[in-house]
Amino acid sequence: MKSKWKISFFFIVIIVAALSFWNYKNRVYDWDMPGYIGCLYTLKFPDSPDKIRRLTYTEIKKKAPEYEFRDILGILKPADKARQAFANNTQAFIEQLPYFQIKVGYNLAILLLYEVGFSSPDSVTLLSVFSYFISGIMIFFILKIIFPENYILAVILTVGVLLLPPMTYMSRVATPDMFIVQILLLFIIGLLKKWNSWVMFSVLFAITFTRPDYIPFTLTYLAAAGIYRYFQNKKPDFILILQGIILVVVYFIIIKLFHYPGWKHLFL
Repeated sequence: MKSKWKISFFFIVIIVAALSFWNYKNRVYDWDMPGYIGCLYTLKFPDSPDKIRRLTYTEIKKKAPEYEFRDILGILKPADKARQAFANNTQAFIEQLPYFQIKVGYNLAILLLYEVGFSSPDSVTLLSVFSYFISGIMIFFILKIIFPENYILAVILTVGVLLLPPMTYMSRVATPDMFIVQILLLFIIGLLKKWNSWVMFSVLFAITFTRPDYIPFTLTYLAAAGIYRYFQNKKPDFILILQGIILVVVYFIIIKLFHYPGWKHLFL
């Protein structure tokens, strides 16, 4: 059985790599891309807002198909006035960046790829593709844990999940969703393997650091774990309480640091 799992793993790596390449070849330059590239250049040139806006659209134009670039500019019919403002007005472009900047972990990962030598648009699109590949391998390992005697089912289900439209879509566009999926899968592995509370906390921290808007999820897990342990031991687990406080503090630090205005301000 062990040798069959090794063969299955080799087989799934080839399939996931092929699917990842297919998604990369069909990548989409969507209207979120300028926001994340703007965040990247803000880290590189924090005192040059005009340069940040110009570089963002210049670099996208080099890579994007003409139709998709026109869509990013908001000049396709019907015209999108907001996208046009972001493309042509530095103040408007910079003011919308906090909505993207709070995804700190995601933006740092983009910066890492950029520093390695990829262009800014490729850093964004490749991050989704790499996350898709890693997620595929992690899904296979999760299924191996769940179905330890059925390697064929693990392969079939892995490929099936990776072919789901939401998965292929997330791997092709500029979004932190595919990046966070791999961390959530790590969380599932931790649950199945019963990792200790501090290892699980590190995963929860990574989730919050990457997507602060996932704070309800991370706190809900800690609350559920706390209730479970209370009924087990008949006393509160102060470690879980401390972990919850740390996550809340991290959340508010990120919100304050990047001057996140909140979606309600869009409608004022």
